[in-house]
Amino acid sequence: MKGKRVKVILNPDRAEDRRILDYLYYAGVPYSKAIKTAVLFYLDRETGDREERLLQRVRDTIQESVRGMSIAAQSCDPTGSASTEEDEESVSPLDFLDELEKGALF
Repeated sequence: MKGKRVKVILNPDRAEDRRILDYLYYAGVPYSKAIKTAVLFYLDRETGDREERLLQRVRDTIQESVRGMSIAAQSCDPTGSASTEEDEESVSPLDFLDELEKGALF
């Protein structure tokens, strides 16, 4: 594929454009390389933010479901009996939520 040219017009009288010009001037690398690096950094950050928001939505959904299961399980125990050894070995929903919040499960 043949290289493409992109024209960028920067007005040194505008503060934002002046920052860009200063960055390019002091970057110590060719302008094209500095611009490519900055754009790729921005794109990577945007992708990371989207992935983090998606993971947070998944965590929130799981937490809501587990909390609902915990409440339902407590209300369904008509005997009120003490916990057994098997119960102590299993992970409680609240412990699961703590691990999920710490990110230990992903």
